[in-house]
Amino acid sequence: MKLALKATLLTLILTGAISLLFFGVFFFSAKVEIVELKMDPQFKDSHWTPELKQKFLSHINNHKGQRIWTVPLDQMARDLRELYPAAELRIQRQLPDRIIIFLKKSNPLLLLLREQGDQIPISFQGDLQPPLDSNQFMDLPILRGDLFYKNPDLRREICALIRKLPDKGLLTSKNISEITYNKKRKSFLLFLIPGYTSVEVSSKLSEKQILKINFVLKYLLQREMMERTVDARFEKKIIVSIPHSS
Repeated sequence: MKLALKATLLTLILTGAISLLFFGVFFFSAKVEIVELKMDPQFKDSHWTPELKQKFLSHINNHKGQRIWTVPLDQMARDLRELYPAAELRIQRQLPDRIIIFLKKSNPLLLLLREQGDQIPISFQGDLQPPLDSNQFMDLPILRGDLFYKNPDLRREICALIRKLPDKGLLTSKNISEITYNKKRKSFLLFLIPGYTSVEVSSKLSEKQILKINFVLKYLLQREMMERTVDARFEKKIIVSIPHSS
């Protein structure tokens, strides 16, 4: 009886080991045969042109023939967002040979507050969207000044600038409460949460400058000196000063 039990257990172990071996060989050798783009039925965007869609499809089809587990989904998402910054993407592997990209309408990037009180969401490309109802709320950086409403080029500039900001650090879109524009200096003033610090930047803000600004903000935070104005309009210097009392 004991011998039969041992034989049964051994058979089960060998069967399991062989199955795992075959699965492992299959998994590591499986190649992408299908890359599928699924779009939200409610997706509507005038910037989503046939030409852009073709570029999108061409890029994702480049991954056909690769081993499915070697396709870097995070990098793939970053590349696609670079082609189409407004995209809200979700990518997943579906064994044995399929990668699926889900594309849906993105949320607004900014909220324009007009002088008469209208709250107008701004898309990633700087387009005006339908105003919010009085009972609606969006937790987004607020653009102040009707110049943003009248000037689409200015909206595109600030949207491009906000898209440059990293997801981590003190200078992120989530840490910005309000944004104003200085027409004379051609600069944007970013008011950080909780409002003790403002950062002045130009639309040509570089990644190197962003790193410097975050370093300065971290220094100020560590020394409890956050009630400051940080002038970062220039490539080679950052000026920190105490804001003038009104």
